[in-house]
Amino acid sequence: MSGRILGRVVVVAGAALALGASSASAQFNYYTTGYFTSPFGTCNQAPLGTITTPPAANSATCTGGGFTLTFTGAGTPGAGAIPGGFSSGSQVNFGNFNLSGSGNVTVPAGVFFTLLVNQIQPTTGTAVFAGAITGQVTVGIPGTPNFSNLIWSPNQTASAPPVSYSLLFNRPGGIAIPANGNASIDAIGTVSSVPEPASLTLMGTGLLAIGGLVRRQRRSRVS
Repeated sequence: MSGRILGRVVVVAGAALALGASSASAQFNYYTTGYFTSPFGTCNQAPLGTITTPPAANSATCTGGGFTLTFTGAGTPGAGAIPGGFSSGSQVNFGNFNLSGSGNVTVPAGVFFTLLVNQIQPTTGTAVFAGAITGQVTVGIPGTPNFSNLIWSPNQTASAPPVSYSLLFNRPGGIAIPANGNASIDAIGTVSSVPEPASLTLMGTGLLAIGGLVRRQRRSRVS
């Protein structure tokens, strides 16, 4: 292959690789909503929408045994009120839990929390994290130290292609919620590095061009 043809090959391949790399550095935007579900009335907050039509509010509460557990999401549903500009591999915040109150309570079986990561960019979609809330909380009882082993135990990874999200557990198996304090819900967001359609199209066009150059060179040698 002549130096001229090789140069064209390098240019075409380099352009395709550049487009492929751009997909890996793509940014994503989102906002989060969530809701509690339980057979107990104090925590029975069914979603205001479905997974594909997320709840309109980005906060929810669960009350029982003298305590209130509140979730506050990141961003606000609606145009222009969302976190923005996160790149692949960024640590991001999905909101916070806040536990307040006093008394002594063991969370009964059947209390669940579902977190919806409502992706806006680069594509619309919803990543879902759901799991049980379990544990015991003791606060403000004379002669007894404050204590909480409350934990939310959801699936650790979920995706809204091309972005995959991985929760950062602060305790094995989930996210611990301290007594009378906040628990941040954080994650790593990673954009898939699979080449975009434009990259694949360019690569195909480049290969066709290379094939044409090689055929023309062979014909010129024969003649």
